[in-house]
Amino acid sequence: VSPNPSAGPVTLTINSSVDANAVISIIDISGKVLYKEKVPITKGSNSPALPFTERLNNGIYTVRVNVNEESFVQRFVIAKK
Repeated sequence: VSPNPSAGPVTLTINSSVDANAVISIIDISGKVLYKEKVPITKGSNSPALPFTERLNNGIYTVRVNVNEESFVQRFVIAKK
């Protein structure tokens, strides 16, 4: 996830060994899913933008990416002035 912390949109980098569909979820600190989208990814490096993050309030969030049977999780911070 970059940039982290961010004051605006966040971009995700997903490295995949296969063509697949990824399910990307943004989760707040209480565990509520705020955003969920299925995104096609290709073998290699993928960088889907997450424009929804511009609307988030300051705080700590988790992005979860599910690809096939694998799940990847990373926290990021929104810090607007």
